[in-house]
Amino acid sequence: MKPILTEKSLKDAAHGKYAFWVPVNWTKDIVKNEISAAFKVHVRGVKTATKKASTHRSVQGKLQRTPAKKRAIVFLKDKEKIDLFDSESK
Repeated sequence: MKPILTEKSLKDAAHGKYAFWVPVNWTKDIVKNEISAAFKVHVRGVKTATKKASTHRSVQGKLQRTPAKKRAIVFLKDKEKIDLFDSESK
């Protein structure tokens, strides 16, 4: 589990939406339990999106494979936050 720290994700964090890269085989229940345990917060909901693996040719003509990724957007209960996404400290 790795946080996604972009301008958009930091803006969404102000509204209670937190984005993470998670292993592809994790379900929404696993994401909810892991986030709750790691950050001591109450998760209200989870949305996930999977980016399929892709294959393309490099400049040298060799095949390269980009692995699959899964993004999870976690919604927290009101007035809870995760300190990693605190944009004031950045």
